[in-house]
Amino acid sequence: MKNKFIVRSITILGVIIFNFCGYAYAQSVNNKVCSSIKPYGDIKICLPIDGGMTECYSNQNIKNRIEKIYSSKNFIFFGVYINNSTYKKGLSTSLNNESIFVFAPRELIGVKINQDYIDNLSSKLGNEIKVDWKELMMKIDKYHNYTSKTGKPLLLGGYKPYNSCFSKIILAQKSFQDNYLVLVEILDMIEIKHRLIAVLYGIKFNGEASIKDAKAKNDMFVLKLINANK
Repeated sequence: MKNKFIVRSITILGVIIFNFCGYAYAQSVNNKVCSSIKPYGDIKICLPIDGGMTECYSNQNIKNRIEKIYSSKNFIFFGVYINNSTYKKGLSTSLNNESIFVFAPRELIGVKINQDYIDNLSSKLGNEIKVDWKELMMKIDKYHNYTSKTGKPLLLGGYKPYNSCFSKIILAQKSFQDNYLVLVEILDMIEIKHRLIAVLYGIKFNGEASIKDAKAKNDMFVLKLINANK
């Protein structure tokens, strides 16, 4: 499938500007606490409450912004999280904040997958790797010069944080208010209830520590999502 889906998905965070966030609510589903519950074909996706992030896709302003940029024919967005600091301010005027997008390809509604599907993605798109930080920082140095002309994302590597998930680490340069910003993005492809669910975690790049931090926070959120939907 779907390398086409992967390429499209990687760009999701790139042009979305999240300026508003609304009220997040909680409800109990099978003794699991969710920020919200969203349908996806014949299943329901429980979006977990995250202590450091607020789920705010129920706000019409942010929903309209996403749907204005992306055709509803291609993707179904289940949730958008921003960090609590931004949520408390009420407004975000830059892309310097953490964000998490939970979504799925509309074309796969009702299509069942299993762990073999995730394993195949891993083998085709890049096997699990151990990050060589010295080599990685050399790539990043080149990337800053590279993106000043092309703006193309740089794929840093892939890994499997869990059996049911395959993840890619990406650096992407974005323009915002005539300035350029480099983001660390992690795209996760997860088997949940025998369906393919995607998560995109993004945060401002600020050296090696920000990549390690992004990976740790992303993996923790993915684990919460998986456990909430067992």
